[in-house]
Amino acid sequence: MARFVGNTGQSMEDAVVILDARTTAEGIAAEYKHLEALFGKRNIDWRLHRQTLAKANGRHYDVMTVEISPTDFRDVYFDITDFFGK
Repeated sequence: MARFVGNTGQSMEDAVVILDARTTAEGIAAEYKHLEALFGKRNIDWRLHRQTLAKANGRHYDVMTVEISPTDFRDVYFDITDFFGK
């Protein structure tokens, strides 16, 4: 079962690290679980605006841009190196 390692997710340097996901699908499900813990129910309280893959310093990141309201968009950074490509 995937687990999170601290961090705020507000930047690449402070990305939420997802560990122990057995597959990419399990890792992505963990990302959505974390987003719901932050913002509430998906497609009710927020919706995914964009998902971007980034790489820096040999690590892989998902940058999830969520729309809270028509004028409030927030990026949440996830370090997905542990499950990327599984």
